[in-house]
Amino acid sequence: MKRLVLIILSLLISVSLCGCVFHTEDRERIKDTVLNNFNNFISDIGRHQLTSDRDLIGERNRRDDYTGKYTALCDHQTGKDVVFGGTSIQTCTVSVAGNIQPMAGTAQIRVRMGTEVTILTPEADGSFHTTFSFTGGGNYIMVDYEDFSGSVELNVEYQT
Repeated sequence: MKRLVLIILSLLISVSLCGCVFHTEDRERIKDTVLNNFNNFISDIGRHQLTSDRDLIGERNRRDDYTGKYTALCDHQTGKDVVFGGTSIQTCTVSVAGNIQPMAGTAQIRVRMGTEVTILTPEADGSFHTTFSFTGGGNYIMVDYEDFSGSVELNVEYQT
C-alpha cells in the first residue's frame, strides 16, 4: 500500500512540475487524463470486493458497478452478497429500493460508505427506499443472509 501511495504521489508531483512548461489547455488535459487514469485504477481495485456472479446467492443484472437489479429466492441461505459498489474519487447519488419477503430467518440490506454502515429497515410490507450520496472511497451495497428463506429484490439507480 505504501508503494502505491509513493507511485501516485510521484506521478502527481511530476505532472505538477511539468505544468510550468505547458499551456493552460495542455495542463487541464494532462490533469484530466491523470485523474481519469487514477480513478480507473482505484475502480479496478474496488471491483474485487464485489461477490463474483458465480458465487452470488441471488442473481445480479448490472448496468455498471454501482447500479442494476438483484433478485434472490432463498431456501435457508446463510452468507453475504456484495452486490453493487466500488471505490472511486468521484461522487454519485444512488436510489436504493426493493422488497424483502421473509418466510424464515433474516435478510438485511447493508450500505457501507467508508467505515460507516447503514442497515436499511423495510416497511411493514417489506419494501424499502432511500437515497445515498457516495463520496470518494469505498461504497458498497450488500445483502446479509442468516438462515433466510424467502425473496429479496433490490434495484439501484443513479439520481440526478
